[in-house]
Amino acid sequence: METQHNLSRVLAFVEAGNQVGIKRQNQLVARIIPAEDSKALPDFVARAQKIWGGKWKGVPSDALVDEARGSVELVFRYGSLSEALRG
Repeated sequence: METQHNLSRVLAFVEAGNQVGIKRQNQLVARIIPAEDSKALPDFVARAQKIWGGKWKGVPSDALVDEARGSVELVFRYGSLSEALRG
């Protein structure tokens, strides 16, 4: 079967739990296998609330991005990001 011309049929075959080998000049060069079930992402908000009890003591991510981009003059002026955000 020419995979490039029958990709939808090949994918349906793989979705049914089968594997497909791709050959070039009669040598196996690739294998298409069914994807594993993806796990759900962890509940980061619940984890953060469990750790910090609803009282976030960190620095907002936008401040960290500003710092990484070179907007650090506020940090030098105030001594820390949290002080810079308050001031």
